Amino acid sequence: MREEAVNEALLLRYIKGDINYNEKISVEEWLRDSDENKKIIEEIAFIYQIHKTALRISKRDVLDSYDRLTKRLSRKKTLKIVKYSAPVAATILLCVLFYALRKPVTFTSLAEQKVIIHTNPGMRTTLDLPDGTLVTLNSSSTITYTTPVQ
Repeated sequence: MREEAVNEALLLRYIKGDINYNEKISVEEWLRDSDENKKIIEEIAFIYQIHKTALRISKRDVLDSYDRLTKRLSRKKTLKIVKYSAPVAATILLCVLFYALRKPVTFTSLAEQKVIIHTNPGMRTTLDLPDGTLVTLNSSSTITYTTPVQ
């Protein structure tokens, strides 16, 4: 009775898991009957897997796969460039910072400048100050004044 009830279509539905409870019991009893039956279902399962693989392969778009591969390779190339250039850039930055911080920082007041004028021995010097005053310096004299920076 089971021999007639179990056919290739039922076995294929069993492999797919597309079977009801009574059919499942029937197929499992049929499998317990002989080793020959187990070989038959293994061959059908093998053929079914080959068919699924062939369908999956035929649905693939070769150009789309190629585009995805080139994008992935380009992304890897960019990451590789960043990976190797980042330490170099960091080293250069550290050198620049070290050089900049090594030099002492001096601040000069830009509000006023101090001007000192000396006269050589034996000479006289006449000069105009920023406020318009005319000054004459005798020999070996010195004058000091501040000027605002403009």
